[in-house]
Formats: sequence, C-alpha cells, structure tokens
Amino acid sequence: MRLCSLSYTFDPDFDVMIADWNSACQPYFTGTRSAPTTPAAATLTQTYNEDSCQTLLVSCNKLETTFSSCSSAFSVTQSADWSSCMCRSDVLSLASECQVDGAVECLGTTVDPTTLWGVMYCSVTPTIPVDAPAATITSVSGAIE
Repeated sequence: MRLCSLSYTFDPDFDVMIADWNSACQPYFTGTRSAPTTPAAATLTQTYNEDSCQTLLVSCNKLETTFSSCSSAFSVTQSADWSSCMCRSDVLSLASECQVDGAVECLGTTVDPTTLWGVMYCSVTPTIPVDAPAATITSVSGAIE
C-alpha cells in the first residue's frame, strides 16, 4: 500500500491486520512448523501530500480558467493583447505551480522545460540549477509583467 499511495497513511491499519492474523493463526504453528515472518515494508523515496496536491489542483483550475478567459477576450489577430493576458506574473506563477510543482510533487514525474507555459507562450527561459537532475525546473525568468 505504501507504494500505491506514496504515503505511510495506511501503516497503522495494516499493523492491526498483521497483529490480528498472528493472534488468530499462531496457535496453528507448533512444534517444527514455525510461523511465517512478515517482510519489512518498502521505504518510500517520495511521498504524496494530499493537502498540497489539492491546493495545486486549485492552481491548475485557475490556470485553465485564465487560459479560457484570455482566449475568449482576445483573438489570434490580437496576439499582443493575448500575450499580455497570458503572460502576466500571476498567470506564470499559477503555471509554475501547476506544471512544475504538480508534476513533481503530485504526479511523481519530471518536467520537460520545452512544454512549460512560459516557454511556449511567453518567451520565458527556464532556470535549471547546475547540480539538479535532468529536467528539474526551479523558476522561470524573462516574463512579461
């Protein structure tokens, strides 16, 4: 369960089930038959934070609403106005929360810098730390204010 839920949430429930199983079955393991042992549970290298991911989902929903609003308000022929709407600092912040934080913290995936909102729509340059693993994005720069 740890690996499925990326959390330790269900550990107490499973501890009770294991203890109940041992209590019920132990009398049947006598003499030369020893009781089976329970293997150690896997240690997680990444965890899932439900509250954080719900907050990030709100950011993603706001970003989608903003995208729709900007696209409805400005046509492709008004590209400067459309870009001004899409590339505001608050929109780029939502995009970063949704695309970067959401991907890494909630989906457990890496981020392709070329698919970031700011890169695709706003001529933003992703900032990647020198010692970071491939495709780890920490911020964007060059945004239109």
